[in-house]
Amino acid sequence: MGTRYVERTREEVEGLFHEMGFKEVDLPGCNEMVFERGVIQVESDPNRQHADTGLVIRAYTSVARNGTRECGADAGRVILVDRETGKGVWKSSRCYRTKSFLDNMRKRCREAWKAASTLPECPVCKGRMVARAKKGQKKPSFYGCAKYPGCRGTRSMK
Repeated sequence: MGTRYVERTREEVEGLFHEMGFKEVDLPGCNEMVFERGVIQVESDPNRQHADTGLVIRAYTSVARNGTRECGADAGRVILVDRETGKGVWKSSRCYRTKSFLDNMRKRCREAWKAASTLPECPVCKGRMVARAKKGQKKPSFYGCAKYPGCRGTRSMK
């Protein structure tokens, strides 16, 4: 028996993301509900201000903006985006609209917050780096600057 898909209403999805502090965004050419939340670096010293990391967690829900769309092989995904370049620097595994869809989307958002604190800093421009693979390879073997081709900073994964 295959995966059992479950319809999710706009209200259910909005409730989950609003509870986590996300706001719905309208991306050109995107027909599904998308939510975003900025990532800040929380300082342990209460006298210091929290720092904006320049990253945004963006959640693509696979739920149509005008209600629901038919269930099928579609899936939600959470992506960590560099605000300056608009490029994704980390992405979650797919999140299918099964019974546990809402819980799984919450988990994927937590994974994104964790990833935001572990991404290396570019040695050239101090921007975020992305795991990259050499030409002809699938497995990432080095970090490259998310601002490429404007910045060509690289760093070893070791």
